[in-house]
Amino acid sequence: ELARGVLLLLASARRQIGVARLAVLGFGVGAVLVSFQIDTIEQAWKWVAALGAALGAPTALRWVWWRVNAAGELAAMAAGLGTALALNWASLPYETELLVIAGASLLGLAAGMLWGPPTDPATIRAFAADIRPVGFWPGASRGGGARTIAVTALRWLGVVGGSVALLAGVHRMLLLGELAVGLVWLIGGGLALI
Repeated sequence: ELARGVLLLLASARRQIGVARLAVLGFGVGAVLVSFQIDTIEQAWKWVAALGAALGAPTALRWVWWRVNAAGELAAMAAGLGTALALNWASLPYETELLVIAGASLLGLAAGMLWGPPTDPATIRAFAADIRPVGFWPGASRGGGARTIAVTALRWLGVVGGSVALLAGVHRMLLLGELAVGLVWLIGGGLALI
């Protein structure tokens, strides 16, 4: 994205596509190099969780809060991923590492939001009008942001909980032979999905 802004000013569409293809190739080579450093599937999952800790909060906040800008997201990614790499040589408990990575990412987000250029207000208004995202956006009612986030979170919990309950019901009925208990799980899961 950062290079795209510069490329739009300096390069043709053909050149932009070439740079995008090189970026994909670079990510692929980077992924292969990382895979050579992973000895167990546990290490791979830990790296995926570290990426989630580094990128999760900035990405989620970008969708619910209009003040998050591109500079904030880039700074959050750099801080979170840099911290994740640096913690490879630390001897902290894994859960603590994830908290440190997420904290560094949020600090990077705050720094980028404060010192980076703001998003063009016209772009924000157009996005909010077209998409009508959940959260705190221009044109939304004062209490509407928190209320819509709460309602969306409850709906999400209902879908996740209902799906897990359905799976538990099928497991109980088919694998454990507990028909009555499985049926209760199925009914509860179905109600949660409604």
